Formats: sequence, C-alpha cells, structure tokens
Amino acid sequence: MKTQIHPQTRKKHSRQKTFALWRWTAAIAVLASLSAVKVAAAPVTLVNENFDSYSGAVSSFTSPAFNFPVADRLRVENGYASRGAATSLPGAVGMNGVQLVNWNSHSAPNSVLVRPGASFRCNVDPRTGTNYVWEFWMLSSKANDAAAGYRISLVNEGADINEQDFIIFRSGRQATTNNVTGAPNDNNSGIEGVDNIQEFAGINTVDGPAAAIANRWVTITNESTGIPAYVTNNTWNHYKIVADNPSRTFKYYVNDMVTPVNSLLYAARPQEMPITGIRFANDGNNTVSGNYYTLIDDVSLTVDGNLVDLATGVFTEGFEGYTASTSANTNAADNDPKGPWITCETAGNGNNAAFAPTKVQVVDSSVSAPHSGSKCLMVSQGQAGGATISWGQATNEDVKITWWAKVQVTPNDNAIFSVYLRVSLYAWENNFSSASDTILFGYGHRGALPNGGANSILTFSRWFNEWFNNGSWGDTLQSYTPDVWEEYQLTTNVKLNSYTLIKNPSSTPVVVVKDGQYIASWATVKKFHTVAFSTSNNSVAGANPPTFIDDITIEAYTNPEPVEPRPYSIAGTGPAARFTNYTVLNVPGRLIGGVTVDPTDNTSILFTIDEDSAGEIRRATKVASGNWVVDPTPILSGMYNPNACIVGTNGTLWWVVDNVRGSQASALRRLKAPWNLNTVEEVITDFGPGPIFKQDQTCDLAFYVIGGVTKLAVLDRGNDDNNNPNAIWVVDPETTTLNQTAYNTSLVAPDSLAFGAGLGGNANAIATLPHSGELVTIWEDTGLTAPLDDGVVMAWDTTTGAPRQLSTAGSGVNWGAGIAIDPTTDRIWFSDRVNTVFPQSAFATPRICSIDTNTVSAGSPNPSAITELTFPNIAPTADRGDRHVNFHEPGMAFSTNGSFLVVGDQALCSGGGRLLIFHSEPFVVAPISITSVTRSGGNASLAWTSGGAVNYVVQRSATVDGTYAAVSGILTGTSFTDASAPAGNAFYKIVAFPQN
Repeated sequence: MKTQIHPQTRKKHSRQKTFALWRWTAAIAVLASLSAVKVAAAPVTLVNENFDSYSGAVSSFTSPAFNFPVADRLRVENGYASRGAATSLPGAVGMNGVQLVNWNSHSAPNSVLVRPGASFRCNVDPRTGTNYVWEFWMLSSKANDAAAGYRISLVNEGADINEQDFIIFRSGRQATTNNVTGAPNDNNSGIEGVDNIQEFAGINTVDGPAAAIANRWVTITNESTGIPAYVTNNTWNHYKIVADNPSRTFKYYVNDMVTPVNSLLYAARPQEMPITGIRFANDGNNTVSGNYYTLIDDVSLTVDGNLVDLATGVFTEGFEGYTASTSANTNAADNDPKGPWITCETAGNGNNAAFAPTKVQVVDSSVSAPHSGSKCLMVSQGQAGGATISWGQATNEDVKITWWAKVQVTPNDNAIFSVYLRVSLYAWENNFSSASDTILFGYGHRGALPNGGANSILTFSRWFNEWFNNGSWGDTLQSYTPDVWEEYQLTTNVKLNSYTLIKNPSSTPVVVVKDGQYIASWATVKKFHTVAFSTSNNSVAGANPPTFIDDITIEAYTNPEPVEPRPYSIAGTGPAARFTNYTVLNVPGRLIGGVTVDPTDNTSILFTIDEDSAGEIRRATKVASGNWVVDPTPILSGMYNPNACIVGTNGTLWWVVDNVRGSQASALRRLKAPWNLNTVEEVITDFGPGPIFKQDQTCDLAFYVIGGVTKLAVLDRGNDDNNNPNAIWVVDPETTTLNQTAYNTSLVAPDSLAFGAGLGGNANAIATLPHSGELVTIWEDTGLTAPLDDGVVMAWDTTTGAPRQLSTAGSGVNWGAGIAIDPTTDRIWFSDRVNTVFPQSAFATPRICSIDTNTVSAGSPNPSAITELTFPNIAPTADRGDRHVNFHEPGMAFSTNGSFLVVGDQALCSGGGRLLIFHSEPFVVAPISITSVTRSGGNASLAWTSGGAVNYVVQRSATVDGTYAAVSGILTGTSFTDASAPAGNAFYKIVAFPQN
C-alpha cells in the first residue's frame, strides 16, 4: 500500500512504533527433513459425498429456492432451470435448477435435484493413477415424449489439453415410448418406462473400436443379453464405472456391481490425462410438459496406482527407474515414464485423433546426454505429446517446481509457430478443480514479436492482448540457451495471485517472470495440483524436434509473500494538476470491480470484488488525512460477479451482477439502510422483452432526477444473450415490486448502433451530468479495425432518450472503461486502456482523460480533450501488457464534493488489485498498536491494528533500548510470525510507513 507525495508538498512523516515484551523459555525445535517420495499407495478416495451433512434441503419439487450447499467439493455450473423454450418447466422458476432436496433420496435424508438445462460439479483434488472407480446412485424422471435426459461425465486435463470429457454417457436420445425392442415396458410412458444408455466413443485406432462407431454417440450393448443396455426410470439405480486410464477403456456396471453390463468400452477422447472433476447435467428441454428431473446421491471416486503425496516429502524424478529407449529404437519404441506419470500421445487434439506412441519416451544417453544419471525424458513431434503428474492437495496451497530442460533453437521464421516445450501448471479456479492452464510457459516463438524469437521464453497472459479475454502468448524478454541443459524454478503465490519463474536458480539466477499474473486473472485461484511437460504448437504438423527434461522436483511451499514494487508509476499529480497527491490502497489477490463514494458521509469508498462465487461488496473507511483502510468484514459476500454498486442519499445500497453464473442470473439488487439490520432484495431478475432468464450484462448504475423525481438508470451492454444491443433501463428506486422478470421500462431500448454512433460494441459505464441532468455513457473501441481510437462518449436526454455525441472516432477514446463527472468543473473524466494490443511497438500508456460537455461535429475530435493522469510501466518490463494498470468496466467515481477521485485497478501483479485514490491532502499514518503476541515452539506470532494504506516492517532487539533489526521483509498485512525467535527475552517493534 503506497502513498506518493509530490516533491513540492512532501513532508516528513513520523513512523508509528509499538513493541511488546515477553520472556522466552528454552525450547528444542525438532526439524523434520524432507525426503524423496514416490511410492505405491492403497486406493485413495477423491470424492465421497452423500449430501447429508448439509442443511436447508427443500421438501417440495415446486420450491423456487436456490439452496445448493456452499462447499469446496460442490459447485453449480449452470443454475438455470430452463432449456429450449420461452418459459420454464413446471416447478422451475429460474435459478432453482440445482437444489438440495429431502423429498426423495437413495440414502436419507438428502439428494441433489438437477432440472433440465442445469448442471453441477463434484470437485476433486486430482491424483495421477492407473485405475479410477466411480460410483453413484441416480433416479431419472422423464415425460413420455421427452427425447433427452441426464448427461454425466468424468472430466480431465493436462499436457496441453484443457478440460475435456474422459468418459461421458447419457440417456438415450429418443422418447421412451419408442425404446428398443427387448426392453421391458417399451410401450409405456417415460415415467414408468425405460431408457437405453449411450456413451460417446471418441477413439478410432487399430487398437480401438471400428471406425463405424468411433467419434459418435453409441448405445451400450449388454454383453449378457446382446440387446441395448437400459435402466428403469423413476427408480433409484446404482452405477459403477471402472476406468483404466492408460488403455482409455472402462467397464460399465448398473445395479449388479459384480458383473459388468459391458466390460470393454472406449473413452470419449484419446488423450490420456488425470481426472479433475465429475459433472452431472440434465440435457432435457422444456418444449414438453411434465415434471422431469434427475436426482443424484451417494457419489464416490477412488484412484489407485503409484500416487504422489507431497505431505510426505519432496517428489523427485530423474527417470532412472524406467525402461529407456535407445538411439536404435526411438522411432518405434513406446517407453513412457510409468509410476505416477500419465502420458498423452496423440496426433493432435480433439476426438478421433490417432495414437502417436513415440511422442513421449524415456531415453538413455545414446539419444541425448541427460542432465544427470543415465536417462531423461524426451518429448517431440508437436501438440498433444507430454507427461502429466498430479499430487492432489498439498500441505500448502503453494508449490515450488524445479526442472532442467534442453531445448533446440526454433526456426527464425515469423510465419511458423514453433513452441518446442510447454510447461503448464493447473489449479482450482473459481472453486472448480478443473478449468484450464493457470500458468503457462513456452520455449520458442509464436510468430512475429511480441510472440518471441528463435529462443525466447514465452508466457501466456490475458493482458498481452486485452481485446481478447482468453489472452495470448507474449515474450518475457528472456531467452534460453539452445541445446544446453538449464535449470528453471517456478514458485506460486496463491495469496497474491501471482507466480515467479527463475532461470538458473542454483547458480546465476535470472528472473524470467516476477509476480506474473495467472491466465485466469479474473478468477479466484487456489490449490495447485498438476504440472505437465509437453511439446506444443507447430505450424508444420509433427515437426517439433526432440526436447529433453530431467531432474524434476515438486514440493509444497510456504511463500514468504514479499511485497514487490508496483509495476507502473503514476504521473499527473502536482501543484498545477487537478490533484496534488494520491494514495494506493492494496487489496491483494482480489479483482476490484465497480467503485462508488457513499454520499451519506462523502468519505467512505464502496467497491465490488468482481469474482465468480467469491464476489463481495466491501468498504474502505477514511482513517486519517489522505489515508483509507479496507474494512476487514465485507458488507456482502458469496455473490457471483457484482459488477457495480451505488448508494442513494437515503443510504440504500444498489448493485448489479452482469452475468448468468452458477446460482444467479443477471440482476439488480438492493440492501436498505441500516445494512446490518436488513436483508438483500432482488428487484429485477431479468431484463428485456425477450425470453426470460436470457443472459444480460447489466454493468453500471447512475441516479438522475427528472421532474423532481429521482430515477435509477441501469446500463446493460448485452441484452438477452447478445453482445450488441446496449440499453438504458429506468427503475423507480422506491418500488416495492420484487423479483421482476422481462423488465422492459427503458430510456434507451436495446440498440446495437446508437451507443457507438453506428459503430456497435459495448457501452461500459454510465454517469450523470449535474448541470444538464443528462446521462453520459462511454463506448469501447472494438480493437479489431483501424482506427484504434474510435471509442465514443455519448450524452442522453433523460426525457426523450435522444443522444448527443461528445466525442468521435479520433478523439483519443480507445477502450473506454470507466466514467465519472467532476462536480467542480462538470468535465467528463474517463479511464482508457489505449492500444494495449500486439505488436509491442504499439503498446501505449494507459491513461485517464477528460473532455468538456460540448457537442462535437461528426468526424471532428473533441478539442477539449485533456490527459489528466498516465500510468507508464516501470522498466525493465515497460513493454509487458501483463504489467499495465487494468481499469475495470466501470470503475471510477468522484466524491460528491469533488475532493477526491477513486479508480479501480484489477491488475493482480505485484500485490494488486488496488484502489487508486487521487486527492490533495498530506498523507498521515493512522496510529497502530500490537493486539496479540503468542508463542508456539520456536515461533513468535504478532498481530497489530491497521495503519491504513501503509506497509510494515517487524523489528527485533534483545533489549528494550537496544538496536532493532528487521526480521521481516516489507509486509502489507497486519500479522507476522518470527520463525527465528530467540530462546530468551525479545523486544519487537512494528514500523508502519507510507508505501511510497
């Protein structure tokens, strides 16, 4: 947390100091040495869930309640109880698609109900093993004319393959009145009838099924009877799948757990990877009547084989214990690393890819001299060739992974993609144990700069190309030495949502990436569980030459959490500027969303945490001159993507969620004052005249007055599943009608053109002009076509909805993110990401600009545009897009008297996110005091009160008046454990100081 004082106004600040005294008694610390771990283990349970430990189950099928358990192991994927029609099914009223119920279960009292269109996930802590045994009980109820029902799968990921289905099966896709001959009750209704069972066969090789049935859904045949396998509807059935991962086959059991229905079925995909989750879905549609649903109970998943457990020590791998290929047989052998490794060897990604068994091999020194010993791992021939290992849940959420790599130089040809080695690390994202790469590196290049040169080390980041949310490759500006063994070490920092990669950590360390952001930089990341080493993309299929890996170590890691400098500076404050000072308030590891200033005190800042399922609304309270502190307890928590919030003059808190996620639709909600004595009210559940519960993107709010009556404007940048029709909805803040759907009262009806003066795109923020009462919106540049500064600012008449254009293409508005009106000048301020797309030479400095409210002529830039603040990156990473400030959409607000401006920064690098608060006050550190000192063994743990937007250092002395020396690094939090505390007396001092 930093505070910068302009040189002309800089003052000397006293540092607040406190200390505590206690006497140590002698203690003996028993140190446990880490040992190498790679041992066979008994089967390990990954999931064991009967849903009976959770409270709040509903007792009626028609209950509208959303009551799915809040649990690490369970996660709603889609809570919509709607599919394929304009209205919901009987009993389904929107977001009750997945429910904990007690009106029917296999083992009392609870089970989980899944309505058509909805789905949920059982998370696992993945472990690489040989055999997976998956069991569950299911009841399927379908209308007699329904052609779809349950769909259930094991999902996996690793080795350059993001999440995909390993095994997937479903009810037969036909009305149950037309079931296959030979099944009982084949002419009865679905409620009393039967369903055949289908699986997706996605393998077509000489070792797999015949080409005629590969890569499509096939009906499972009962081996004993020769007729299609079936289950009876509306009764509980017991299922078991025994999967052999290396062979990509499985046995399928129904009700009889001894004799399989079919003992040789093939996986949905040919790529071999660890199981990372279980998905339960209902594919039914609501074009027919009837109470049809799926109930799930008593789910279990176990794995056996050579399992890695980081709780017992450090995993080490030199590949010495495996059979190795030689130079004479590498073109024909398939000497994969066995034990805890899973190898993926196919001719590319996707279904029906042929096996390529020579892509991954353990080789001896006749093929390549290893780093140590006599063997190493070789990967070659392009994408979908690699080795993956999963360790489940480590004793710490962070891990340290070290490896040695020898990689050849790639062709110096920008027309060819050549990534010879890809290192992927996987973690839980947004409470899903399976998602995609969380951290990703590549050795080679992906075309012209900034995508690397012939021997570049690349990283994948969303912020190398902000126009595309899935990110892109970018050059770290470091390189590898071709065809030479080099050591690399990766450490994660879950608390700060970052990671560090160092080359040659044991000799001459070179920092490749410091405090890098995860790919899913909008997600909550925890529990790293898997790493994969693979060969990757090449424009010429199969052309990647051999790459070698050796001496891998993986260990649970306690990250010391050093505070790194903010990667960008802030320019534009000073005596002649609008503001003379600024304060940076860090909210480490959290995605700052919309911001607002509470008009009831004009000092408190409210802001959203725009995260999926971990969303919050928080408050920062002013504690001293120029100094704020984030309240430790959120106002609201457990939300899905709260995008923006605002407070009325009566103290009512309003906010919008901008997406359909999990249990929540896009919505407008409020909490009346006093907040701690009232409950949340959902005012509008669905916007727009179209089918209800279609996805909207309600992104910002603003109050305005018309005819003496206050109204609330809600900006929607993607009404009814469409990225283009933007709309301004009008809401009466005094309304007593709740849970409104198909809300259709608008100032500006959904329109794909008007917001961008005919250019299309998203309107990202809205504010009110005090002098005219007009509403103002900002539209973003698409970033796809020239010119790259064709964002638009528009004003809207609040009576007629008529637009008035305040900027045009060429005015300098690029990716307009936030907007705020300066109440002292009436100028419109907006945050602008500018041109942060590749190539690197095109990178420009993010900025905050202002314009006046004069109308501009078509084709003419606004002559009043002023750059107020800029945020240049600090060398040596000035050209790294992942080191920029990242303005939220929206994410800026003035206080009502104009005394300060607050801007949200979503960038998680170097201890972000952040609130950037611009003001003209001297910074004063709030008084601090030590609140607790505890001793445990040889550790001394201290805690203290917050000093606001400051950093801390803990110092220790042997005597109260002696010399104090730092025993901590720079800290942002208000606690510290001294692991080297002396056996005798010790005195501690906490020093607090402005971050700058």
